[in-house]
Amino acid sequence: MFGFELQAKLKAHRCRIPIIFITAHGDAKMRIQAMRDGAVEFLTKPFERSLNHVVAERKPVEFLDARALCTLGAKPLINIV
Repeated sequence: MFGFELQAKLKAHRCRIPIIFITAHGDAKMRIQAMRDGAVEFLTKPFERSLNHVVAERKPVEFLDARALCTLGAKPLINIV
């Protein structure tokens, strides 16, 4: 499963965890699509700032739902602890 597919599944199941895309092959079109579909960030390698800085720049409310268990059917899709 690729990033855009996972993002679409999470969105379809109303799982609102923050998504940060990290890619070595991203372009402006991909960035626009990811951000339009709800990603909080789209980084291309190599990045100028660390991932910790990206997360620290976000509002805490953007990460409140990240502790929820998101499922597709009975099978857990992601569990952030």
